[in-house]
Amino acid sequence: MKNLKPFGPSIGKTKISQNFLNKLNKEFDQKSISKKLDYSSKLASQIKNF
Repeated sequence: MKNLKPFGPSIGKTKISQNFLNKLNKEFDQKSISKKLDYSSKLASQIKNF
């Protein structure tokens, strides 16, 4: 793992396997599908979905 500190906190850079990346992407995709978050009430102008 390579540690970089261009500004502020350190940033770690490393390689991960394609299998692990696929598992992460699948998990995040499932979470985003199951949670349809609606932030329209928190926006400056109200937008209605048709």
